[in-house]
Amino acid sequence: MSGFGPGDPFLADCPARMAVELIADKWTVAVLYGLSRGPVRHGELIEVIGGISRKMLTQTP
Repeated sequence: MSGFGPGDPFLADCPARMAVELIADKWTVAVLYGLSRGPVRHGELIEVIGGISRKMLTQTP
């Protein structure tokens, strides 16, 4: 018996663990901040976030 129950952070499908993995991505926090004041066009967001490529911006969840 492992002792892990539903919602345990050690389980791969734990919602809290999945949220941390998503936010821990290098660009996710910067993109969220760039979008925090409302909708922004793709090109404008690239200007707001220095150093991000168009490809990375498109791939960032």
